[in-house]
Amino acid sequence: MNNWLFILLGSLFIGSGNVAATQLPLVFYTEDYPPFSFMDGDQPSGINTEVLRAVSEELHLEVDFQVVPWARAQVWTQTQTNACFFSAARTTERENIYQWAGPLSTEYITLFSLNPDFPALSTFDDALVYRVGGQTADFYTDWGERQGLNIERTTEISTNLHKLDRDRIDLWLAGSIGGAYIAALEDMTVYPAIRSPEAFTLWLACNAEMETATVQAIDHVLEDYRNNGVIDAIIDGYR
Repeated sequence: MNNWLFILLGSLFIGSGNVAATQLPLVFYTEDYPPFSFMDGDQPSGINTEVLRAVSEELHLEVDFQVVPWARAQVWTQTQTNACFFSAARTTERENIYQWAGPLSTEYITLFSLNPDFPALSTFDDALVYRVGGQTADFYTDWGERQGLNIERTTEISTNLHKLDRDRIDLWLAGSIGGAYIAALEDMTVYPAIRSPEAFTLWLACNAEMETATVQAIDHVLEDYRNNGVIDAIIDGYR
């Protein structure tokens, strides 16, 4: 992160204090979902990873960031009192399972094609006749299935791109920002066939028994980062 950004961070929360001086080190699980989270060499990186790392430094929290399969991130967060995972869609089904801080970012659920001349889709009903690739234990995929889509789930996001390239699926369901970014990393260009009418926010979800004051402090800093341009500055670094 640039030096000027550290200066900005420091000026926002003078006196924010050490909210977890006696707390065990925290573990923040995430998945390989560029540009929000991914491994850069041997270090977790990405937009939301950088945001949460800045928050943890601001609050003097000792946090271990780990990139793991998405389903595992959720199970471990539910079973470890010092754990959180991101970037999680905040849904009715999940609301009381976790404590929440955020939002970190916003996306639209999108169906992507490799064909720029793919037939225009007016509604998700128009996609019911197509084979769609999605991800295991993923809210976006759950949402797509509720629209009636025929979705084949895979554990790894990149697998869907390979299936799309080999004509094993017709469309790939992913986030509007993350989908295009991941495809570009694979030297592929994807074209949105349709996106959800509503936006979906992505959050940090923490174990229900984690110290509430810690989660609230993280949430407070994230709100100030949104209001003072810190998150926008981090996002700009990935454009």
